[in-house]
Amino acid sequence: MLHFGTEDASVPLSDAEQIGKAHPEVTIHLYQGAGHGFNCELRAQYHAEAAALALERTLAQFAEHLG
Repeated sequence: MLHFGTEDASVPLSDAEQIGKAHPEVTIHLYQGAGHGFNCELRAQYHAEAAALALERTLAQFAEHLG
C-alpha cells in the first residue's frame, strides 16, 4: 500500500502511476489536495483529512492481513 498526495512536488503523479503499472499487486491511494509529507503534523504540508484517511486505510490493511 502506498499513499501519495496529488500536489506532491517530490513524487509526481506520473511516477505514482508508473509504480502502479510496474507493481499491480500494490494498492495506491491518491489524496486530492495533499502534498509531500501530508501525514506529518509538524510540516506545513500537513493535510488532516488525507492523514486521517491514510491512517484508516493503513489500519484496515493491517487488520485484514495481520489479524
